[in-house]
Amino acid sequence: MNYPKVFGTYYTIIGWLGAAGIVVSIVLAFFTDGLNLDFSFIIWLLLGSGLRRASSTARKWAIGISAFFTLMMLAFVSFGIGNAHIGNIRFEPPDVRYYLICGALFVLIGIPGLLLLRPQARKQFGPASEQTAAGSDGRADQV
Repeated sequence: MNYPKVFGTYYTIIGWLGAAGIVVSIVLAFFTDGLNLDFSFIIWLLLGSGLRRASSTARKWAIGISAFFTLMMLAFVSFGIGNAHIGNIRFEPPDVRYYLICGALFVLIGIPGLLLLRPQARKQFGPASEQTAAGSDGRADQV
C-alpha cells in the first residue's frame, strides 16, 4: 500500500467535504436560525498535502490530531457532554443519533490515525522518503 498517496488523498477529501459543509451551512442559514462555520477543513487540507509529499512531520501531526479527536469523542460519549451536529441540526447526548455521529467520527478520524502508526507507514514516511529533498547524503545542503 502506498501510504503517502492513500492517506494524503483521504485527508484532502475530508478537507474538501468540510469546505462543502460550510457552503451547505451558509445556504441552510437562510432557512434556519443559526450559522455553523467550521474551519477545520484547512487543517485537513494541509495534512493531506503534507502526507502526499511523504512528510514524516505531517504523519506525526495526523497521528496527534487523530488521537486528540478520538480522545475527545471518547470523553464526550463517556461523560455525555457536548453535542453533535450535521449542518445546523444539533443532537444532544441522550439521543441515539448523537452516539452514531460520534461513532462515525471515530471511524473516519481514529482508524486512519491508527493505521499511520503501522511500521510500514513509518517506513514510507521515514527519512529515506525525505532524502530526495535533502540531498544524496541525507542532510540538507549547507552553504
